[in-house]
Amino acid sequence: MTDTQTNSLFSSLIHGSKFNQKQHLDNKKLNFKNKDECKYREGFSNTNATTNANATTNANATTNTNVNTNPDAKLNEINALQSQYDSLLKNYNDLYKQVSDNTQKGMNRLNKNNPYLNNNIIPNNSAGELPIISSGIGGYVTSQGLFKNYADKSVFDSTAGKNGCPTNTINDVKLDNYSSTFMQGKDMISGQSCGYEGSNVYVTKLVNTPISNFMGCYTNSTTAIPTPSNSASANALTDRKLIVPKMTNNGQNDFIASASSVLSNSDSMGAWTAFDQNPNTYWNSGAGNDWLYQSTGLYAGKNSLPVVQKNGTTGVIKGEWLVINMPGINTSKVKNATLTSYDIQGIDSNSFRTNPNTWYIIGRDDKAKKWIEIDYQKLTNYSPEMQTYTIANPKPYAAYGIIITAIGDGTSAWTKHYTKISSWNLYTSNTVTNASPSPNAVSNKPPAMTNIGNTTMDKCKAYATDNGYSFFAMQGLQSDGTAACLVGNDKQQIISYGSADNQVNFIPLWTSNTANSSYTTATITSAGQITLSTANGEIKTLNDAYQKCKNVFSKSKGYDAPGNDLVHMKNTTMDKCNTACINDDRCVGFAITDNNNECWIKSDISKRNEKSNRNLYSLSRESKDTNCVFFIMLQADGNMCLYNGKPNDTIVSIFSTNTTTKQKDKNEEWVSSKGKYGKPYLLSGQTLSTNDWIGSDDGSLKLIMQPDGNLVLYTSVKKIGCSIDAKTNMKYGSDNVNAVYKLDNTGYPNNLGNIGYIDKDAVLHKYPGSMLGYSTDYSFYDQFDSPGNDISQVKKNNMDECKTECNKNEKCGGFVWKGNADSNICYLKNSGIVSKSKRVVNQNTKMAVRKPKIISTKMPSSINEIDSIRYQNYKKGDDVNVNSNYNDPVITDKLKNDIKNVQNKLVAVAGQIASKMEEMYQYDKSLFVKMNMNDEQVKNQIMMYKTIDMRLNNYNPNSNSNSSNQDINNSNRQEGMQNLGINDINGMLLDSDLHILQENYGYIFWSILAVGLLTVTINVMKKNE
Repeated sequence: MTDTQTNSLFSSLIHGSKFNQKQHLDNKKLNFKNKDECKYREGFSNTNATTNANATTNANATTNTNVNTNPDAKLNEINALQSQYDSLLKNYNDLYKQVSDNTQKGMNRLNKNNPYLNNNIIPNNSAGELPIISSGIGGYVTSQGLFKNYADKSVFDSTAGKNGCPTNTINDVKLDNYSSTFMQGKDMISGQSCGYEGSNVYVTKLVNTPISNFMGCYTNSTTAIPTPSNSASANALTDRKLIVPKMTNNGQNDFIASASSVLSNSDSMGAWTAFDQNPNTYWNSGAGNDWLYQSTGLYAGKNSLPVVQKNGTTGVIKGEWLVINMPGINTSKVKNATLTSYDIQGIDSNSFRTNPNTWYIIGRDDKAKKWIEIDYQKLTNYSPEMQTYTIANPKPYAAYGIIITAIGDGTSAWTKHYTKISSWNLYTSNTVTNASPSPNAVSNKPPAMTNIGNTTMDKCKAYATDNGYSFFAMQGLQSDGTAACLVGNDKQQIISYGSADNQVNFIPLWTSNTANSSYTTATITSAGQITLSTANGEIKTLNDAYQKCKNVFSKSKGYDAPGNDLVHMKNTTMDKCNTACINDDRCVGFAITDNNNECWIKSDISKRNEKSNRNLYSLSRESKDTNCVFFIMLQADGNMCLYNGKPNDTIVSIFSTNTTTKQKDKNEEWVSSKGKYGKPYLLSGQTLSTNDWIGSDDGSLKLIMQPDGNLVLYTSVKKIGCSIDAKTNMKYGSDNVNAVYKLDNTGYPNNLGNIGYIDKDAVLHKYPGSMLGYSTDYSFYDQFDSPGNDISQVKKNNMDECKTECNKNEKCGGFVWKGNADSNICYLKNSGIVSKSKRVVNQNTKMAVRKPKIISTKMPSSINEIDSIRYQNYKKGDDVNVNSNYNDPVITDKLKNDIKNVQNKLVAVAGQIASKMEEMYQYDKSLFVKMNMNDEQVKNQIMMYKTIDMRLNNYNPNSNSNSSNQDINNSNRQEGMQNLGINDINGMLLDSDLHILQENYGYIFWSILAVGLLTVTINVMKKNE
């Protein structure tokens, strides 16, 4: 604006000021009905019309032709919407805080540092701050933070410390960051399982940590203690001959000797030297790690033989071995031999060195191509002298062998390395029958327990546990720490053969060789003969008569002595009639038919008469001499002797069993005082009837008349039924003796292989098969097999290749790998391998079981392995299905819906605010158009008005200077200004300034607010997405 314009405007304003003064006075006299009329001034009456016209003119320049020209109303609408938006935003923030609080509580509740998880607690809720209810006993806090109350102490006592539940209790739990997050669960039930809440469990074992207790030492079968009726064994020492002739090389007279190893491969120490009948030569096994005997004497080498043991199962016996083949072995003309007894002797005079200590005697069944165990010895009282043993139940075999599993006395720490045998003499008896052997050589009565093969005690226990057996036993500890593993469930059967704690093995030293006969009585005749007699008077003499006490018969041909018969003997012989008469002190003679097959023993023959076809024999007893008395003595040196004379008198030996030094251990049950006559001898005229016996003073010998008709002299060996292994401190049974252990809990076989999910409240939900598959992870079991369950078999070089092959097959549940020098075979198995079928011990195989996996995306994938007992005791819920959801989310569905509703309302209100602000913007824009000014123009206008204002401040309408006022009035008055007063101008200026500033600042404010609201709305919408 130019100065001329300013001056002109100033003059107009002066003129208007005076007019205003006059108008002010007139207004007091006027009564306006419409107060709005006061707002109009002369010269400004067309302002609104002009504005409306301009608005109409510029309608095409706006986006809203209905823009309300009243900004106050528009602001009120926006303010109302803003209040609504603020309220919704507060609601949204409250919900968001609730989410944040729930999230923080969840994080604290599940924090690994939360000390209460998986623990028993006793809460202190006296202030009522804890979000749980307790009966006062306390409760268990799951791994998901649920507090499960113990209703009473009995529930606690039957649950704590069992099935994964904690033992200890945290007392006096008050409010803290962790306890404040507890959730209330359902009460605990007695004996329920705990742990793994919020995760999966998989049953891989019947019992995780099986607890076993030693029950006792029991005989496994009747062969553990040889019965006195083993006639062949009894006869072996009195009627025996060598099976193998004297050898000078490994092949002699078609007998072939061989050994597992020979020291330095020297022929002078070869296998044949054990059969050369020279005590100064010996077989010496190899030296080195492959043939090593440890310092304890136990074998640690690699040699072994598969043997069918006495209990009927095949086990691998490890040790150095010596074998002698019979002529014709492996042919149809094999000459089987029956071993009834054997001698064995080492070479070392020191018991702590190389002499055999523990061994198996085995026989070769040529038809079955199997080695059969026929004897087992473990020397508890070691002696380097020649040892003699008899075989119980001898059978014919095509070869015999000895496997030496330990040497020395078992206690010395001296280095041993190898074993030596100077003599191994094999004997048979003329009375045995060479029948075909039984390949298993077992008693008809079943054994007390089932043998699954040789393995370690831990694996035996695991096998019994995994297969649901209540009892397992160990028998025959080997040098490699393995032993026969036996299992069973029937306690009465297990103990049926009796305790073996004080096991005694009977060893027959001499026998009458009359087993399976009808003899019932043993006695000594007056002629010094040991005789056996039947109830029918049949007599058998066991030795020749003493010459000085022979009895003489005189014959009267064609005579008889009727009556006075003691015994009538038919189908007999002359010798039998003689003996019957001699052995009966009442007999004075006998009558016999001409053909000598029938006789009558007489007590009186004084009345005679002639009778054809008869002969009468009269007895003249020289034995009536007082010196013709005899007795049998069981001596302390092991010999049984028949003497002429009386005990403690001068005596003459007329018969001996030649068993000096053959006696073994003393047996308290066999001492003489407990025998029939309480003495260690049997006198003339005394008898031993069925089951009668006499014993030696020290109990090392026993002479018994057996029910089978056999008179047998026995010694005995005490064998420790069960001994403690120094390495493991566990008990093992000796040969055919079970060290029996009882398992406390055998588990639940039907649970094996099951998979379940444990929810937050410790409730188990079982997975159906449709939600399970196989993973590529495996559980491995060394020396185990799973018979059957085969899918296919393939040749693979190692276990990894087997895994790859199994992983390709969706039906493959695992595999069994058998690797050896000849071939490596992988047997792929179906799901039966998991555990549904019983596993067996197999030292030549390794078993791998494929682990399962969860194929549902909604459930956790990790799996924890547990036993069947823990699985059984979880509280059960419904089965898992594809829609199952067992855990409450941090943001509940209700909270999600509430947040979504508030977000939708925020978006709607924000949209309304934006729309209103768009209208304000268009209104603002129209003002600028109408005023045809930009920011710079506004500033110029303001400066102009301020200049006028300054000039007006110097104007005083009440001044007395008329000329000046007149000049001013004359010069400044402009047409059309209606004589406004200076106050009116100042008001107009002030009002104009304020209005312009209001419009500009209002525009800036609402623009900023709109941008802010749109930003918040976009963020909310993004979160909602």
